[in-house]
Amino acid sequence: MLIQINLSKNNAPWLLKNRNLLLKNCENLLFSVKNYYSFKESNEEYINLRGFFQKLAINRIKLLNIPKCFYPEAEIITEDTFSGLMENETSIDVFVKKFFLECYYEKSLRCKKCIYDSKCKGMHINYLRVYGFKEFEPIIDL
Repeated sequence: MLIQINLSKNNAPWLLKNRNLLLKNCENLLFSVKNYYSFKESNEEYINLRGFFQKLAINRIKLLNIPKCFYPEAEIITEDTFSGLMENETSIDVFVKKFFLECYYEKSLRCKKCIYDSKCKGMHINYLRVYGFKEFEPIIDL
């Protein structure tokens, strides 16, 4: 059974402080980030993911909604967010908001060199508005 942890500025310090507790269940941990609609909320909640994972330094964890290059030691879990996006929706406003939250991702131009480029959707646009593209480091080979 996976334990999903949505990383934020609220829980990241506790997670780093209690790293030893996480080590006991590292194979069951799924770290993810939530997508936010507003820049204000994004700026208040997002953490620097690459910096967090460098400090955490736990292998055998899983990542969702986070590129492999942010923590190459982790296993990536993917989910299809685009299919079924408009299912049972009649409002264009609802569709646009869902699309923005679930499908508005971008990558650095450097990602074209990465061996995971075709499998990676990048990061949500509001994460990029907060931290930019500097965290992307293409993985050239295994």
